[in-house]
Amino acid sequence: MEIKPNYQASSVDPTQSGRPAAKPAQVDDRSVDFSSSQRLDESLRNLPDVRPEVVQRGRKLVGTENYPPPEGIRRISHLLAINLSDSH
Repeated sequence: MEIKPNYQASSVDPTQSGRPAAKPAQVDDRSVDFSSSQRLDESLRNLPDVRPEVVQRGRKLVGTENYPPPEGIRRISHLLAINLSDSH
């Protein structure tokens, strides 16, 4: 996989969008249904803090001699070096 930075991109100023500012939405508090967010909150509270299968996989990877793979490290370091030399 090769990543090519886009050097032709112009800078964007998020404060100058050219559009008028959006008006805040008027919400009638009496008609808002929070049952979906309450169910989501309950589901999140019921999730385990630790997933044993993920911990086991992590331990196995850490114990692997070639993790992360040297080719992956080499590619990432090459991309970082290219971007570092371009910015200075």
